[in-house]
Amino acid sequence: MSRPPIPVLLVTGFLGSGKTTLVNHLLRNDLGLRLAVVVNDFGAVNIDQSLIVGQVGSAVSLSNGCLCCAVDSSGLDDMLGQLAAADLDGIVVEASGLAEPISLIRMIRASQRPQLQFGGAVHVIDGPRLLDLLDTHPETSTHPAIADLVVLNKIDLLDQGPPDQAIAVRERLTQLADGTPVLETHDAAVDARLLFDLADRPQPDQPMLPFHDDRHEHHHLHAGYVAVEVSTEVPLDPRRLVALLSDPPAGCYRIKGHVRLSGDPSRRWTVQVVAGQIRFSPAERGGGSILVLIGPGLAPDAVRAAVTSCEDETDAGEGFRPIERFR
Repeated sequence: MSRPPIPVLLVTGFLGSGKTTLVNHLLRNDLGLRLAVVVNDFGAVNIDQSLIVGQVGSAVSLSNGCLCCAVDSSGLDDMLGQLAAADLDGIVVEASGLAEPISLIRMIRASQRPQLQFGGAVHVIDGPRLLDLLDTHPETSTHPAIADLVVLNKIDLLDQGPPDQAIAVRERLTQLADGTPVLETHDAAVDARLLFDLADRPQPDQPMLPFHDDRHEHHHLHAGYVAVEVSTEVPLDPRRLVALLSDPPAGCYRIKGHVRLSGDPSRRWTVQVVAGQIRFSPAERGGGSILVLIGPGLAPDAVRAAVTSCEDETDAGEGFRPIERFR
């Protein structure tokens, strides 16, 4: 089976919002993930020095098997092409604090390299400074809605301030995000499992939090987000499934799993959804469907209802035909 494309995650946000802190959290993951980070100006970015073990040209090797590269926008696609040949689980592009997110999103999406796929845009916001930022730089008001996930950072400081300010920030962000999932964080601590799949290689000895815990119907992986697992032996109607994947429940950032489609009993399909992109690929034969929906603020009952509404007891669907354009 061919290797799946490497997701390219874009991290944006104004100066001082916490982008580099978020990136350092990802680099310090103990999940066995191998990441490459591409930044606009490595010399100006305080990547955790304890991770750096050597430098060759513009590529810096990190002690956990990751890479950090410095590149300007004109060389971004070339750098991504070089990294596509590496044994990586993901690439993180940290934009300049003054960059225009939509331009970088278009650049990454426009790449013709089949080894890569756009893995979404994460926009980091300095919570206590949001209202002032919108006053001084009103052009940034469009950035939350462009993103696939908004990280409202420094909520500890926000909640220590005047209560009316915290209320105003959250209300304004709800308006600006326009349905984009919002994850509230302290110190930009985002769990890498929200953004990347665990590698198939052997994992470290540390106990891992699974996507599903038999002791709890809905296991909270992180204080700010939930992974809801839904399984069924009833085949799923392909058209209803595609409609669900195209318009997932509120708060959903990612969907992944294996599905059996009605009208196609001999096969199962692996499905991945992120940043509005739906991708199906053949999976092992046999078994029912299992989907994991991940995001901040998910309502588990609504998620379960949305998935089960795709069930087709008659098994009279059209099989793989409605999903051909997503292969």
